[in-house]
Amino acid sequence: MNRIVAIAFAFIVILTGCAKPKDLQYKGIQNIRINSVSFSKTQLGADIKFYNPNSYPMVLKDAVADVYVENKLIGNVRLDNTFNVPRRDTFLLPVLLDANLGGVLGNLVQALANKEVTVKFTGMVKAGRNGIFVNIPISYEGKQKLNLDF
Repeated sequence: MNRIVAIAFAFIVILTGCAKPKDLQYKGIQNIRINSVSFSKTQLGADIKFYNPNSYPMVLKDAVADVYVENKLIGNVRLDNTFNVPRRDTFLLPVLLDANLGGVLGNLVQALANKEVTVKFTGMVKAGRNGIFVNIPISYEGKQKLNLDF
């Protein structure tokens, strides 16, 4: 009987330890900067602010997302390194945005003229702990005030 209870307890611990993490909560964009500009491609850097509602720390890796400003695709964001996320805390995630020059210039003029623009992210990120990772969808759309650092 004790053996059955021990196996059941171990099974419950494993299932709760492997539960899918709660989605990170988007809080905004900070520190937008221009890293490089060429005729074909512009690379921007930014820090995306998130809150981790999970009761445990996580590791993020292999994040890729398309970025839209005012419903125009301007490029894609990627996470180059793995990133440790604190539990139940707000953190800044440094990302790189590879953008086409036409999309950036048109939206840059609009961003400077308006106080806020509509920003949309869609993509995936791998998140996990203890070597077990799951794909979590990235989906956000909302108004954002862009503070550009030149």
